[in-house]
Amino acid sequence: SAINKKIKNQREKLKKSDIFYPRIEKIVDGYYLELWFSTKGCSFDKSGSCTMCNYGIGHNVDKNLIIKSLKDYLNNLKTDISELMISPSGSLWDKNEVEEDLLEDIYNIADNFCSKIFMIETRVDTITPKKLDKFRNSVKNKELIIEVGLESSNQWILDFAINKKMDLKDFKEKVALVKSYKVKTYANISIGHTFLNEFESIKTTVEAINFAFDSGVDKVVLFPIHIKPNTFINWLYQNNFYNT
Repeated sequence: SAINKKIKNQREKLKKSDIFYPRIEKIVDGYYLELWFSTKGCSFDKSGSCTMCNYGIGHNVDKNLIIKSLKDYLNNLKTDISELMISPSGSLWDKNEVEEDLLEDIYNIADNFCSKIFMIETRVDTITPKKLDKFRNSVKNKELIIEVGLESSNQWILDFAINKKMDLKDFKEKVALVKSYKVKTYANISIGHTFLNEFESIKTTVEAINFAFDSGVDKVVLFPIHIKPNTFINWLYQNNFYNT
């Protein structure tokens, strides 16, 4: 964590003009839209967690400016969107990153948008019955999805290769809780972690996929790790301790 924080402190801050970033992609039944908005950043990032991750250093953007920018973009959108995701660079349900009144405004945007599906991304430790209840009651008549980072089902890899403080028992319990609110869960799983050879990397990824589905997730999203600047993995790569 100390090394990772030192490496990440070398980053330049994101531009203040970059209030949000949209990405549209074609999917089976239409188009999927992600809207990433700028915040002061992920709490795990600040603590030096996650050896492979770098979403940059953001700013405390005025919430009214965020909402206006999102609304203006959606109102002028010419593409029919079937799936909408709105997310900060970290976790939507982390109160240290997204304040409650901003979260309510985002729910209001999603509730009034014409997509069939609304998706958010957050950490497992931020999921609570109260937040699920608010989510379910604020965005009506849509299929709701929560995307979470599992990364690996091996606790050693989570602790020492990824440096992500997550209890696998808590993951299973939270997936069951989400399901009880008739909300779907997508699990992000990564492949290519530090300190593993090629065989170990593939083996543990397959184990993580099986663990996720056994835990009750609805879909797995596989992320092959690529080397981002100002990350622990980049330092390892530059010093010949990590191969792509």
